[in-house]
Amino acid sequence: MPGVLPRHILFPEIFGIEPLEAGFSRVRIRPQPASVREADIKVPTIRGNIIAAFTNQPGQSFSLEVTIPANATAELWLPLPGKKNRLLLDGKEQKFVERGGFAVLNSGSGNIPDR
Repeated sequence: MPGVLPRHILFPEIFGIEPLEAGFSRVRIRPQPASVREADIKVPTIRGNIIAAFTNQPGQSFSLEVTIPANATAELWLPLPGKKNRLLLDGKEQKFVERGGFAVLNSGSGNIPDR
């Protein structure tokens, strides 16, 4: 099939998961979904699995759920779909820093639902 990539090549690039420090003690998650509506991934690391899933409505909304392993932290870059954006964490509006069309925030380990 022309234009089809194996999942193991495509999804790491869409999710933008990369270590910022040795041993994945700090990671960056910078999804770039383009027109992909939904996706999920599990990335095994020495500290445990990084699990991420998103739902994307291009130009309207982007929702991300992430699990960061114990003893790790994450820098989350969430694509901003429009000109007026709100970041909700567990239903509560959060302040964020905007950088190049992304909302950037830092997180510790655990489950993180971001909307």
